[in-house]
Formats: sequence, C-alpha cells, structure tokens
Amino acid sequence: MIFRILHYLPETMSLYGDYANASALARLIDFEGGHVELIRSETFPDNRFDAVFIGSGTERNSFYMLDALAENRDALMEQTASGILFATGNSWEMFGKTVSDSVLGTRQGLGFFDFEVTRDRSVRVVTDVLADYSPTGERSAGFINGCSLTCETGSPMFRNCVCSGFKIKNDGIISRGFYGTSFSGPVLIRNPHVLRNVADALYNIKGFTPERRFSDETQSAALSVTLSELEKRLKKTKK
Repeated sequence: MIFRILHYLPETMSLYGDYANASALARLIDFEGGHVELIRSETFPDNRFDAVFIGSGTERNSFYMLDALAENRDALMEQTASGILFATGNSWEMFGKTVSDSVLGTRQGLGFFDFEVTRDRSVRVVTDVLADYSPTGERSAGFINGCSLTCETGSPMFRNCVCSGFKIKNDGIISRGFYGTSFSGPVLIRNPHVLRNVADALYNIKGFTPERRFSDETQSAALSVTLSELEKRLKKTKK
C-alpha cells in the first residue's frame, strides 16, 4: 500500500528539527511494509496526502504564512477528515480563531477551532516540558520556545504539563485527524509511543495491516532516561 506524506513549508516553518517528524513516520511505515512517497514542498501540491506535517517557524514567518495556509484552507480541512494533519511548534496556532501578536497585530486564524492565541513578544520562555500524551496517558517529553498563550482547547494533545516559565496545564489539540502541539524537538523522535499511536491511527484510516511491527525498546529506554533527568531538572528549577 502506498502512503503519501507531505512536509509542507519545509523552509519557512521547520525550526528545531521538525522535519524529522515526517521522516520518522515515513521510516516506520516503510519498515512495517508500506510504500512511502515523502514530498517536501513550500507550495501545497494539488494532490491528496495521507499525512501532512507542518513545523514551527519564527513568529513573523508563522504570522505571514497564514496567507499560504488560507489559500489552501479547504484542502487542509479535508486533510483532517480523510487523513492526518500534524502541526507542531507555533504552526498549530494558525488553525484557531485569532492570533494576536504584540508586534504584528491581530489576524484571523483559519477558524478550524475556537481557541484564541495571544503572543507577548516581551516575554519569551524556553523550557523542556513533561506531560501525559492524551490518547495513551504515557509520560512524554517536549520542548517549547515561544511567547504564546493559548486558551484551553477542550481536547488537548498533552495533559498535566510540567515546565519552567509557562503556567500551562494542557497543551495542543487532537480533533479528528488534526494533531496540534506547541512541542518541538521533534516530538515523534523523542516520544516513540506518540509515533506509534499516530502511525496506528493512519493505518486504521487506510485499512493497512503491517507486515511486521517495529520494536521501539531502545527508543523507549532512551525516553525513560530523558524523562528521569527532566524530572530532576524541573524540580530544581521550581525550588
């Protein structure tokens, strides 16, 4: 079975190695018996994709990329209904009602969801994050570099967040095929359980049965070490 994956806006919206999220899913599918077409493009091709990835950009880039996203709003909306749309960093913020930036002003978002975003450029927080991945409840590691405050979405991707500088309880959103999170890192590389969950969701959509299953024991062991060290570091920060 062929899986078509798009890494959208790889030049303007791909800070912190977010490109690796698309690569990680492509490699997993390939190992498990699927045939992958991975496309990286600054324009949205006139084709259907099984999964679309958008990474994080500077506040200015993400603000002005709203124009490109708005031009392809219908295709992106269809993507959430028929496949997976995975947006990380500040790109997921574009899919809410409004984005208010203390430097650039206020713009209408794509309106997929009702949440609103406020960016205070005078306050920037760079922090590691510990949180529970909502679909499985498993502890996860993330990284945030931003100045955004987002109102609660009702169906967060991550819950029970512990970090330094930000007062957030939950982060992101999962709705139909849309996965959005402030976490960069990239999140699918750092968290093998999230990669597995997203892959299985895509397999379910496609009706695909893997020929074999990848063992992520090594990656899970590495995550356990990361979580332990982050727990210690964040406890020290809070003292």
